[in-house]
Amino acid sequence: MRQDESEWLEYKDALDWVVSQSGLPMQIFFDVRGNHDKFGVPEIGGHLDYYAKYSITARQNRSGPVHSITLQNGDWKHLFVGIDLSMEIGLRGPCNVFGHPSDQTLDLLNKELSKWDNNNQKVTKIVFGHFPTSFIAGTEDGKRPEELFGRHNILAYICGHLHYQFGKKLFKYHMLNDGKEFWEWELGDWKENRVARILAIDNGHASFLDLDLLGMKELDTGHELLESKDFILITYPLDAQKMQRQGYALNGSVNDFVRALVFTQREVTSAKAVVYDFPCCPENPSEEFMLEQLSVDVDNTYYFAAPLNLSGYYGTSRNRFLLKVVAFDSSGKQIESDLRLFSSDGCIEKLRWSWSEYFCMDFVLEALYPLFLRAAFFMLLGFLIAPKLYVFFVLKKGLTFGPSQKKKSPSTWNDINEVIAYIENASTTTWLMELILVLYLMFMPWFWGSIFGDSYPLGSMSVRGWSVNNLSSLGLKQGLGVPDVMVIVLPFLYHILLPLFVFIYALHAERAFVCIHMRNDKHRKSMEADKSVEPYSCKVCARWSRKALLFICLGVLCLHAQVDTFVAIVIIIFHRYLFFPSECLLFRRSSKMSPQQLVCNEF
Repeated sequence: MRQDESEWLEYKDALDWVVSQSGLPMQIFFDVRGNHDKFGVPEIGGHLDYYAKYSITARQNRSGPVHSITLQNGDWKHLFVGIDLSMEIGLRGPCNVFGHPSDQTLDLLNKELSKWDNNNQKVTKIVFGHFPTSFIAGTEDGKRPEELFGRHNILAYICGHLHYQFGKKLFKYHMLNDGKEFWEWELGDWKENRVARILAIDNGHASFLDLDLLGMKELDTGHELLESKDFILITYPLDAQKMQRQGYALNGSVNDFVRALVFTQREVTSAKAVVYDFPCCPENPSEEFMLEQLSVDVDNTYYFAAPLNLSGYYGTSRNRFLLKVVAFDSSGKQIESDLRLFSSDGCIEKLRWSWSEYFCMDFVLEALYPLFLRAAFFMLLGFLIAPKLYVFFVLKKGLTFGPSQKKKSPSTWNDINEVIAYIENASTTTWLMELILVLYLMFMPWFWGSIFGDSYPLGSMSVRGWSVNNLSSLGLKQGLGVPDVMVIVLPFLYHILLPLFVFIYALHAERAFVCIHMRNDKHRKSMEADKSVEPYSCKVCARWSRKALLFICLGVLCLHAQVDTFVAIVIIIFHRYLFFPSECLLFRRSSKMSPQQLVCNEF
């Protein structure tokens, strides 16, 4: 994956349109670089760095990975800090997935977040960047941005990157070991899902509303958006699932109000708040009261508020309630907000994630890569070494084979030992190739490729990342794209190589079980004694299990049909297992060979 300059020209035109329609100066717009903006960018400011040519940040001559702006609202200062965590040397996709902060970048972030610490004014701090914290790698010294977020008591970290591909509830409440807390709010993308977010800060508390504009007509102006869609953003009380912080509670202060913003092109005449018990009972609201209009701006954004009656919320068995705000226009039509769950005791309601949301938001994926990598190679080497160790240390200490020998263990266990011995003895060529393959994948480059452009040297990828020579006269650069290479390494090991090893040993085991079955089949022995008896149909000897395994194995092989490394393994499997005549056919053709002799020959 690489960048296309024509797309950047479209991006520039789109941003210019947004700026002109908003009527706001370009200086207050910030666009933070993401991983796609660093695909194939070997150096910042080079001819492949289109972000440095067409972004608002570049056109405003902002340099460095950290930028900030402070807004003043009465007694409050609102500090917004943008941080660029893209990797310093931008690899092409798919090995460019994680954010890679440096120690210098975190030092700059710490400096910006400390800007108003010596000021007596109240400050709200919000950080925005591209990567979720789960997709951010640590620095060389092991530092992570979450430590700074907690230390400076930021309100929220707003990010993107995941594009709604793993769910729409990608919000996480962070509680650090020292008791510091902050929220992480992932925002869906505009390109595919047409998602826009409105964020409001109300007395030091942040609320947001995500607008799903997918399917709406193409809009020529911002006013057409307001004409096409009406919406209400409740700024207080806070959402107990995704906005509230620990220790927040309704306490009879200025916070004990219902406040809401109404965005519409209609003339709003009144608004009311409706409170329900949780779970919701729409037919029986616990309370309704009218809201007072406090202001309206030139764009018909209405601001409503009213005191919240606390008597109905304290001292009850339930501490969770649902709130809805309804606005009425001059014709009597209603505009309703989404139901908001709020808490009267300050406790946070746990957000229910899907399994994909849980995996993407609750794990630091950087820490999972070495764990899963070691586990994969441990299992692969276990498949190769365990049978040989078992045969060497267990079976060679007195266990013998053949029907004439006296068995020293139960029949079933003895059969299992024979299967293990067969696997250990019958796969020497395949075993050596598998061992060489695993060792090669552990220590050697997997492949070479152009990770920047045709004019740049080739790079090689291994489990330890990318290596490239002569990059801007810096010599050999190693370890690039870790843990980003996990998107190639782990799927290959777990989806292709491990199943392939399993099926190879399953085919060996199936052959051994058939041999044991033929040796112990009393009916077949009677056939051998009576030449007049016609051969009978045996389901085990028909090898249906082998055919099923081969069919599944073909599916696995199709996943890496273009990988030249496995051509030899494919040839061995097809030669050994697909074209080798079955024991049943061999028995019918050679009536002079007994099943016992056949088993011995097979072993």
